Amino acid sequence: MAVNSNYNRQDRLQNGSTSASSAAGTGSGGAATSNQMLQMILDRQPFQYDAKTDSAAQAARKAAARNARAVTRDTLGQHAGMTGGMPSTAAVSAAAQAGNAAMAQGADRVTELEQLAYQKYLQEGQNMANMHSMLLNQEQDAYQRQWNEQQWAYQKEQDAYQRSWNENQRDYDREQDEYEKKLAMAQLAAAYGDYSGLKALGVD
Repeated sequence: MAVNSNYNRQDRLQNGSTSASSAAGTGSGGAATSNQMLQMILDRQPFQYDAKTDSAAQAARKAAARNARAVTRDTLGQHAGMTGGMPSTAAVSAAAQAGNAAMAQGADRVTELEQLAYQKYLQEGQNMANMHSMLLNQEQDAYQRQWNEQQWAYQKEQDAYQRSWNENQRDYDREQDEYEKKLAMAQLAAAYGDYSGLKALGVD
């Protein structure tokens, strides 16, 4: 059936890249991305149907022609039997009508085939749109997971940094408290003439 579409490519995508485990959006390993699918949709040719290249339409036309010849011959034979073999205008007219009716049936069949081809074309387009939507959702989910992982890693680093800073601050505060206590004791001793404590602390 001569329908210009991306049906074969769509079949390959449906068969080869729809598994949930495939990394949609990578553009490698044979998996299509949503952008690639969108481009396929944009590049898709308008519907065209040529009955001359459609084997089913050609078969229908040939069958209609054979049937038309047969009914024409049979109609003429029937009228000839009724008139003793003498041709008549009525016989010719009836045979022509029967032949035309048979050919009309063939034309109707070709029209039906064209409609079927058009419906197939529309379905292919819908399948491609569904595939694009699915790939886009997969890519968005993958992006969200990656973003969440990065945020978790960043938060983990921030928490580790905060713990380290808090520990350092506690150590510093503890050292300051000890120093201030020693200084107070040294100053008290100095008031009584003992400057050794201040010298130990490096205070002149």
